[in-house]
Amino acid sequence: MTNFVLYPYWRVPYSIVFKEMLPQIKKDRKYLADKNLEVVDHHGNIIPPDSIDWQKLNKNYFPYVLRQMDGLDNSLGIMKFNFANRFSVYLHDTNNRKLFANSNRALSHGCVRVQAWDSLAMFLVRSDPKPEMADSVRTWLDREEQRTYAFARRLPIYIRYFSAEYREGRLQFYEDVYGEDARVRKYLQ
Repeated sequence: MTNFVLYPYWRVPYSIVFKEMLPQIKKDRKYLADKNLEVVDHHGNIIPPDSIDWQKLNKNYFPYVLRQMDGLDNSLGIMKFNFANRFSVYLHDTNNRKLFANSNRALSHGCVRVQAWDSLAMFLVRSDPKPEMADSVRTWLDREEQRTYAFARRLPIYIRYFSAEYREGRLQFYEDVYGEDARVRKYLQ
């Protein structure tokens, strides 16, 4: 892990733009305002949505980025934890915390929602050479300031995916939401 961001923007991945958002925007441009999204060109300029012919846009032609503004309704929630990977995946809070009460929690596009994001942040800051950093992070949160806290050194992170485990003397199987078991079976044949 390299850093965490308080009150992050969310750059919407193109897979989500094309599968979910663009069809909604073509029906009703109000969708952008409802989801707190802004349109940004490849030079970083914010483009007024009414100046775009949305009907001409598609998977093969989309010269923009959709960016969700920071705030409590942001899909990433209040904090995002960044780590290098080729999938644009990270750990993050959520604006829909009631999902943590669900038994089926495989409801994301690949990122990992962190229920105790604030505790994780304080745990990560505890070894900062400047002991006052924990107070700074709490102050930034209280003030709802958009800030990035960079770690003095990269922290290893390991994400493992298991669809079965041995628990209380029994083998327990779970739904294979990512379809990885089929790949493993094919590899073992």
